[in-house]
Amino acid sequence: MPQENIHLNDNVVLSSDIEGEVVFGSNSGSIFDIDPDSSIGINVNFSSDLDLETDVLITINGPPGWDISWNSQNPSEEGHEYAISPNQIVWIQFSITSPPVIGGSPLSNSLHDVSMSLIYNQGDGHDWYNFSMRYGYFEGVEIVEGGGTSSIAPGGTVTLETVVRNTGNTVRTLDVEIIALGDDGSIVSNPGDYFFLDNWSASIIESWRVIDIYPNSTGIVMVQIFSPGDVEGALNFEIRISSPATVGSFSSTNHIVNIVPRIGGTMSLSKDNCTTEETLPGAFCEMGIIVSNTGDSDSRYNLNILNIPEWAYIEYQNEFFSLSPSESSETIVISCHVRDGVSSGLFSEIRIELMIDDWSPEYIDFRINSGSLYSWNMNMSYRLTDSNNLTATWTMTNQGNGVDGLIASIDSSVVTEFGISVPDSFSSVITSESSRALEIYPINQNDSVDIIGWMIVPNSAPTDTVANLSIEIRSFLNPRIVFIDTIPVIIQEEIPPKDEELVVNEDWIVPFLNTWFEPVMILIVAVIGVIGVGRALGMGNPQDGNKIISEEEDWIQKFVRKDGGIGDILESPEVDSSEFEKDFFGDEGRTKSEPTDRIDKGVVYEAGELLDRSKEDSDIEESLRIAEILENQDILHPDNIILDIDDKAQVSEEDISDNQVPSGFDLEI
Repeated sequence: MPQENIHLNDNVVLSSDIEGEVVFGSNSGSIFDIDPDSSIGINVNFSSDLDLETDVLITINGPPGWDISWNSQNPSEEGHEYAISPNQIVWIQFSITSPPVIGGSPLSNSLHDVSMSLIYNQGDGHDWYNFSMRYGYFEGVEIVEGGGTSSIAPGGTVTLETVVRNTGNTVRTLDVEIIALGDDGSIVSNPGDYFFLDNWSASIIESWRVIDIYPNSTGIVMVQIFSPGDVEGALNFEIRISSPATVGSFSSTNHIVNIVPRIGGTMSLSKDNCTTEETLPGAFCEMGIIVSNTGDSDSRYNLNILNIPEWAYIEYQNEFFSLSPSESSETIVISCHVRDGVSSGLFSEIRIELMIDDWSPEYIDFRINSGSLYSWNMNMSYRLTDSNNLTATWTMTNQGNGVDGLIASIDSSVVTEFGISVPDSFSSVITSESSRALEIYPINQNDSVDIIGWMIVPNSAPTDTVANLSIEIRSFLNPRIVFIDTIPVIIQEEIPPKDEELVVNEDWIVPFLNTWFEPVMILIVAVIGVIGVGRALGMGNPQDGNKIISEEEDWIQKFVRKDGGIGDILESPEVDSSEFEKDFFGDEGRTKSEPTDRIDKGVVYEAGELLDRSKEDSDIEESLRIAEILENQDILHPDNIILDIDDKAQVSEEDISDNQVPSGFDLEI
């Protein structure tokens, strides 16, 4: 709020009565150059054309990090009060100090504003003087990483990297030089980007990596070294980094490269039966390893195996062996054993390391898997009740190393009722069930299951009979494991009621039939055969063949055999009975029959077979005879005469078709 009254020389003067102003002597907009981390002195004046003396407050505000000092105990931001008379000029002297370049900042040619202000007449009057400070250039470079000692193989190549940073405040392309040094550190080559010394050579490559590096950014100096073929020796050289604007100023680092024969080795698999296959408990798989020396000198190797699980163990020849350069070892066999009793489905990644002292140039990982072992044990018990009911229980125990199941089926050798089941406690593991078969899954390792079979045994049979209740049990996952068990039960013969008369009759009938039944049947068959042959010869008489049978005669009567009269009598040759018996029964003669009380069913069956074969031969001969008559005399069945009509006039001309026949005829096919 402006003051309306001003006390001046013990007089009160109205502010409206004050004329003139206080102003700086220079206009704003000046620019002053300043170097990094340096100071500059500045003089600024202000004057008054007021009619009376007045107090003026001067303040100076600069950029952060810049230091402003003047002849006042108060900071420049708080200001200093000056008394100025009319037409008086007052000079203010102060200095400004710039900060150093840190991390590439402040940048070169950057402007930093400074503002001076004056206040008078109780705040009614103001004036400003604003100017800028232009920050100068700073050149700098540092080596961040590089130098030290490296190794190279005889006749080999190595590329060394040195990381450099632009610590200046402007974009610069860095100058890089390399210089060979002697054993005492003296310079033995001219600075440049290449040198050759005692079959050693060094050159700077990929120079674009140090072009136009921004402030506080890094680049990479790459030097490629070629060594002679000697097995000993060293190269000492210096790398110099500088900025083009700082002649004679550089950063440097030394690097020593020693010739060290290379050592190394590789491993290859000649066989791997572990990763691709499962290994059963108690068994083992094999790995075949071949080691090759890839170094420049003889090396001594050994193998180190890691990550072996508790359920397995490894056997191999853990000895040191030496190989010459480029030499390969014989196959090293590593046996991986799975311990007995290990569960199925386990696996582990095992690592084989190739060792040279404490260094491993290569390793191979493989996998070992525990396989599934299927094994079962069976125990059986059964009970036959007084009512002839058989109940059997088969207890199956899973002695494998994992989950398995069972497939069971039951059968009986006699016609009766029987079946299979399991107790209710095992009903949850049944996957398929019928009255005669079932499937059970899963059954865990060492668990048991009871399979129950039952059969109603008949009370009697025509003869003494053995009734077998049989069961077949297979492993669910390995059906080659099979158990077959049979329980025999004897069924007693049914005793018929006694009939003394029947027994008396059978006393002579059964021995008689057993003795004479076979010869009588043979004689009957022989007589029938002779008669058949004779009739066949009679039907083949040419006198009968000349007689054409009329088609109007009864169809069946055409094929009835006619007696052709008595032909020539053929006398059969007489054969001695003993000779006939010898020819018929062989050199051993007639077999002796033992008396028995029962009819031999086998003899009856053989006789029936002979009669059947004789009847079949007779029927075939009759069929051939009828067929020969039909063929020789061109005889047609009356119903098929339409197929042989020569007179087409007998057929109607209306709607002629293949299916039409003359009236009165039924086509029989």
